[in-house]
Amino acid sequence: MRQLSESTIETVQPNSNGPSETGFTLLELLIAIAVMGVLMGLGVPAMREFIVNQRTTGAANQLLADLAYARTQALVLQRPVRVSQAGAGWNDGWTVFSDTNTNGAVDGAGIIVDEQYRQQDALPDGFNLTVADGGGTALTDVWFSRLGAGTLELPGNVSVTYPLRFLLERPDSDVDRAATICLAASGAAIIRKGTVLC
Repeated sequence: MRQLSESTIETVQPNSNGPSETGFTLLELLIAIAVMGVLMGLGVPAMREFIVNQRTTGAANQLLADLAYARTQALVLQRPVRVSQAGAGWNDGWTVFSDTNTNGAVDGAGIIVDEQYRQQDALPDGFNLTVADGGGTALTDVWFSRLGAGTLELPGNVSVTYPLRFLLERPDSDVDRAATICLAASGAAIIRKGTVLC
């Protein structure tokens, strides 16, 4: 057996700062959770508003693009093109199609066969789209003549007063952040912010 001398024995001195342990204390964890809760409480409403803004902008831009497309098709093809509500109202979406015989349907009657160009889906829940002429008469269809201009008289001897107003209302009924599209008799359309008259 080997003998140990005092010089070979190491003594361990306790750490003067206390035990060295890593991790978080319960108090630190509770503070972090509370801060995270406050940040989430502030962020969720802002995110909700961002989503509604994006949906409003997206729907208004899509409608504006479809109106411009209908006008262009009328000019290029030299025949009437119609933008019509799908289903019971504009909220159900809309269709862009040629309507050579102005019967309100995509059909093959006559020499030139009608064509459906675009079909848009229903608006997101809570959004409301209404279309009215300058006199306040609700419209289910918008026609572009072969010259690309808005039609002043619809089939059935229905007169239309321009400008037309497409009003896209938001689920939160914020009239300042709604979108209004104004369509002039020339066929030109613009988007305006808010619920405004054309």
